[in-house]
Amino acid sequence: MKRLKKIVLWGILSPVVFVLLVFVFFHIVEDTRGKYVWRQYKRECAARGENIEDWQSLVPPPVPDEDNIAMALIFQDLFALKKRLGLPYLPKSGSSTVWQTGEYENLDKWRVAVSNDNLLAALSVYDDNLREVEEALKRPFFRLEEWNGMSMNSTSGPPAFFAGYPMCVLAEFYRLRTRAKLEADQYSDSLEDIKLGFHIANIGKADPTCVSVLYRIGSLSTMFPPLWIGINERVWNEHQLRELQEILEPINLADHAVRAIQFEGRYALSLRQMPHVWRAGGLWMEDTDIIGATCPFIGEITPFLLSRGSILQEPTLPPLAKFIFSIVPKGWFYQNAVRYSKTCGQLRPAIHADNRWFDASQTKEAETAINAILESGNSHVYTIAVKAFNRPFPKMIKRGAKIQSTLHQAILACAIERYRLEHGHIPRQLDELVPVFLSKIPNDPIDGQPMRYKLVGDSDYILYSIGWNETDDNGELAWKEKYGQRLQIDINNGDWIWRSCPTELVATNGASLAF
Repeated sequence: MKRLKKIVLWGILSPVVFVLLVFVFFHIVEDTRGKYVWRQYKRECAARGENIEDWQSLVPPPVPDEDNIAMALIFQDLFALKKRLGLPYLPKSGSSTVWQTGEYENLDKWRVAVSNDNLLAALSVYDDNLREVEEALKRPFFRLEEWNGMSMNSTSGPPAFFAGYPMCVLAEFYRLRTRAKLEADQYSDSLEDIKLGFHIANIGKADPTCVSVLYRIGSLSTMFPPLWIGINERVWNEHQLRELQEILEPINLADHAVRAIQFEGRYALSLRQMPHVWRAGGLWMEDTDIIGATCPFIGEITPFLLSRGSILQEPTLPPLAKFIFSIVPKGWFYQNAVRYSKTCGQLRPAIHADNRWFDASQTKEAETAINAILESGNSHVYTIAVKAFNRPFPKMIKRGAKIQSTLHQAILACAIERYRLEHGHIPRQLDELVPVFLSKIPNDPIDGQPMRYKLVGDSDYILYSIGWNETDDNGELAWKEKYGQRLQIDINNGDWIWRSCPTELVATNGASLAF
């Protein structure tokens, strides 16, 4: 009887022991493979003279609280600020591409939304909060507390991503108020709002994350429509135009994108031994990627944010997901970290910060390589991080190139208007602007050549970049169409333009950028 019991007990336990042995062996193999890949990658980078573990050098240095915009009382609760300054939701109106289409935004939609024909009066209810915001903006730095207090040797977890959503809300507010002031002929006041809007858009330039680049791109694009209208309607004098030009000239999205990609690639490697941080980071990116993709149209995501809570709160995972993360081999995190860093490394050469040049061909090649990694079936557990985080990076580069192009065109538009004020006519060639109105002609961020300039009659012009297809289409836009109707400007094709003159409506329901 005892022998029978032993046989039965062994029959029950032996499969369990076998599974445990397989599980342990599997972990040993995967951990060994992961650490081997990590050591090999580290040696390769060291041979190139790159310290891939030094992400701390890219972190912005700490600043005193009294110099920190983020430590001002009104910025302490960023999403409370969003609620206090929340704007009503409106459909896309086409204003996001006014500098390309010449289509003015219809402010009547906003008047209906705020139930007041006097739009400036309706917006004045926020004046007390805005005065507090503007006082805080006089401080020289913006550092989130997580950045400001971080130990340079800390690897306890990722700092919070740049809280750019409230800044997009503020930029949208100043865009709307600037537009209303222009309509009310308050030209000097409108200029001050434009300057504040661009200042807000550039607050996050020290933050080395790709999310902060996306927020900055969104906020900058928000401020272009009123800038174009003011220049086009010739409401500012030479001194005011020079002020605007001096604000725009230092903005270098290429430099910000390079630092962000370097940081993302290096920081990923520091997380190879911290599965719990990867869990948290995944949920943070889930929220902020949605915001970064849509922040020019802030009202669309408000219900999402209100239902999910702040993106800065501690993320949570279902119990099953936590259990799965607790039993996967540590080697998988090494594999994911290395592949994530490698794909960042493939994108880095596509951006040239010194001359603000974005290599479209190299970006497309890197995007193809990323897609190939994602489609490599047998190693899919090694590419989870690439799939979750790297996929938006090529689009970030494309958006950065587009907005950098518009920045260069806006600089030229200011200089051309200053030339017209002095000479009574626009220049026949851009070279006539140098050296009095420009030190040099801003380049096309796609091919590095001077921005193209095309005269339209005697008093109007089109400035254009050859765009993401790297083909000179003579200043013509490309459109996405459906049933023969133009729906969206297609920035993957055609040129990226800035036209000086209004045109008839070129889209049935307004145009918007198609990313």
